[in-house]
Amino acid sequence: MKILLSKPACIGCASCVDIAPAYFFMDLEGKASLYGENVAKKLVAIDLFPQDEELIQDVIDCCPSKCIELR
Repeated sequence: MKILLSKPACIGCASCVDIAPAYFFMDLEGKASLYGENVAKKLVAIDLFPQDEELIQDVIDCCPSKCIELR
């Protein structure tokens, strides 16, 4: 599975960073970013460790802008 993040939809609440700091950080523009992403893209994706699926589901459930998903 992959974590997908739509950067334009991010409102910068940082709940993803609070819940899963091993995957997310806030960039210089105050938007969520994924470690290992290609920063030139608006929709970014990285691989998810299988044992972290429930953790990332918590991130998705808490995200007010619904800019994160699993595929």
